[in-house]
This record gives sequence, structure tokens and C-alpha cells, in this order.
Amino acid sequence: MELNTQENGSSRMHSFVSLFNYYSKTLRDKSTKYSVNDLFAERKANDFIRECFSEEYKVSKIKHCINIITPFRALHTVSAYLLGLNIKDRLQIDTRNWRRLPGEKSSKGSFELFWSLICLFHDIGYEYEESSEKYKSNETIDGLILYLNLEYNLLEESKYKELISKYYKKRISGKPVYLDHGIVGALLLYDALMDLAENSQIYSSIKEYKSFFVKICDTIALHNMWRASTDTIDEYKLYSLRELIPGNDQHHIIFYKDDPLLFLLAFVDTIDPIKAFCRDRRYRDPVTEISVLENTYVRFVNRTRVKKLDLSYNSPEFTSFAYKNANSESGIMSWLGVFVRNFKNSQGNETLSISINLDGSASVESKDRKL
Repeated sequence: MELNTQENGSSRMHSFVSLFNYYSKTLRDKSTKYSVNDLFAERKANDFIRECFSEEYKVSKIKHCINIITPFRALHTVSAYLLGLNIKDRLQIDTRNWRRLPGEKSSKGSFELFWSLICLFHDIGYEYEESSEKYKSNETIDGLILYLNLEYNLLEESKYKELISKYYKKRISGKPVYLDHGIVGALLLYDALMDLAENSQIYSSIKEYKSFFVKICDTIALHNMWRASTDTIDEYKLYSLRELIPGNDQHHIIFYKDDPLLFLLAFVDTIDPIKAFCRDRRYRDPVTEISVLENTYVRFVNRTRVKKLDLSYNSPEFTSFAYKNANSESGIMSWLGVFVRNFKNSQGNETLSISINLDGSASVESKDRKL
């Protein structure tokens, strides 16, 4: 299937194509045996995740990480994974300067392994979060690591140790109690990857690979850290979470240039329509995952400095919900380096347009309002 594009000056603009068709082409390009219907109608997303990894990964601890992905989270995870691959390819995101695995001459293989581990495992902690009350006695993250009997401690290596520990304390001490799924997932995956490196030949040297495991797991730990709202600022101050308070001099928005992998994960995790429209069956007339993919249209626009992704829905209810969320106090613009606006496309459908600044840490809002 050829996806139509049209040249427009210095930009390369794809026409609107449904996510169903984009995902179908990506799956064919990957030569997988699964179709979109297999994954999202026949509920084979968990099987797809297992088959993304070689047999060496299917050992006890990694296998456990795969097996604890709940069915709906698997559907969202696979959608986010495929969406991320499309964003990288169709917005022609250059990964040549990204970190490479030891011995890799090209960044392509490194990106694919990084993205598979980060995205496909980013929600493995949900089973624990849904049973948060069970873990509330573990008031510190070190206590949780002991309780889970983890042999390898991510916090001993992470440069985000203080932030992760403070955010964990806030969540586990709150009402209701939350065991943050990003943090617990990162701890579990780091332990599993280090165990795999120690006990198999898949990695040539733990010393060489440890920094990559830390990067992967730090990304997962950080992806679910909510910024403070007007109602929660005092609580964030209580736990000294100045990094997560907008307007604070220590607060940092996640920009692509600063951390491409964290940006990409946070971005697709936020805009994935499966998560947005199928979670909790929020609508009066429930929608299926397939119908969401068939009725969500995407257009990719390439410019030299700013990339754009336009989302158009064959549903006013979807569009209204998506735009309201994007522009809320805790919406995507409050913590990611993007600018969101809406317009009507040539078919008259309301469209959500998201601009991404790849070149710098300056806000795209003032510079790209006319895009």
C-alpha cells in the first residue's frame, strides 16, 4: 500500500491516512505474522509482545515482565509501539546521533532494541498499581525493593534517584494510595535485564550494557510523573517535588532535543487513541479498538525544524475529548515541548494539530503558532 504524499515547499506533507492503514503497513514491513485485526480484535497483543523478543529474553524474570502485562494494557502498549515507529519513520526523525549499543555500527538496531524494551515494557507495573493497598506499608522505595526481593537496584545507578524516591513517597503516602506503575515497572525491568546479562550470553559485558539498562529503565520510571496542578501544588511542595511544579525555576518540560526516548514514549503514551477512547469504556455507546483505529486519521508534516502530527477523528465526541485533554491544566502542553491547536480540515472534520520542536528547548508555542 502506497501512502500518498505531496510536496509543499520545504515541507513534506502526507495526506490523512487512518491509523488502521498505517499500522497494517508497519506490521507488513516488519514481516510479522500478525495483522491489525489479530492484535486488536482477536486480542493477540500479548502474543505479539512475546514474539518481539528472541528466545534469550524469554527467561524467568523477563518472561514474568511480559506475562504481567494486563490485556487492555497490552492493546494500548502495542498501539503506542506502532505509533512510535510511524512517528520516527514518517517524520523522518534522525537517530544517527542517538546512543548506540556496544559494537553497533548503525543507530538503527540500537533504536529498535531501545524502543522495544522501553515501549513494550512501559506499563508492566500496572498489575502492582492496581493492588496498591497491598504495598502501602513500603513507605520508602528501598523498602519496596526488599519486599519485591529484587537483586539489582536501579536507584544505585540512576541519576534520577532523588526525584524517583520523592515521587514514590508522594504517591504511596497519598489518599488513595498509589504504587506508581512507572516506577515499579522500571525497578522490575532493571532487575530482569541485569539478571539476563549475568546469566546468559546475550550481552557481551554487563559493564558495557549497564548504562543502557539504566537509560531504558529511567525512561520508564519518569514517563508517568504528573505535574502539579493548582489544587496539588501544596502537596508537591510538601514532598520537595519542585521539578514537577510548573512555573518553578527547577521545573523542566520534556523536550525532544533533551531526551528523545523519554519524549517519544511520553508523547505516544499520551495521544494513543486506544488508551484515550477505549479505557474504562468511557462512552455511553462503547467503541471497539478496531473502530477507533479505523476512525482516527493522521497526517504527518515534515519541516526542517518543526514536525507536525495532525489527528482527525470521524467523531466530534472524540475530537472534543482529545482537545479538552490536550489543553487542560495537566494536558500535554504542560509537560511536553509541543504546541497544540485545532482547525477544520478540507473534509470539515475538526482536527488536532500537534507541533514538535526538534532543534531546541524553546517553547514551540510562540514560534509556531502560524503552522
